[in-house]
Amino acid sequence: MLPSEALLNPMVEEAYGYVQGESLKPYAALLVRLLNSPITRSEEIAIAQKSVNLIWVGVLLTAIVAFRAQAADAACECRCVNGNMQALCTSAIDIRPICGPTVCQIVPPSIAPIQSPTIPPIGTSSCSQAQVLDPYTHQYVWQQVCR
Repeated sequence: MLPSEALLNPMVEEAYGYVQGESLKPYAALLVRLLNSPITRSEEIAIAQKSVNLIWVGVLLTAIVAFRAQAADAACECRCVNGNMQALCTSAIDIRPICGPTVCQIVPPSIAPIQSPTIPPIGTSSCSQAQVLDPYTHQYVWQQVCR
């Protein structure tokens, strides 16, 4: 049942006019019912729970995006070393990726630079000079590679 016209706000009055008029519009009847019915406590709780769920979804999506950004900046990458595709990592504890079969450029003949004596990093047993393909210049450069 509809309340008296004195209690209706302008939007409800407009919707009430649609309901009373000959052009009955379903959304107007729904609008009158929604605007005139108080929200129950259980509806408030349901709305609050939906809001909290949406917040958690946003936090989860943000965390996934942040994790994927870190994964994109991984410490290992597949590069051509002495003409063969190998995983090169910045740390010995990094998980090496499986490098797909790739045809590397032919290594140009070159004399290895004189290697200064170094202690291999923790987790490796030896280091040597190797020609590594630079992905930016597409030329081989000598680098120290530890295994």
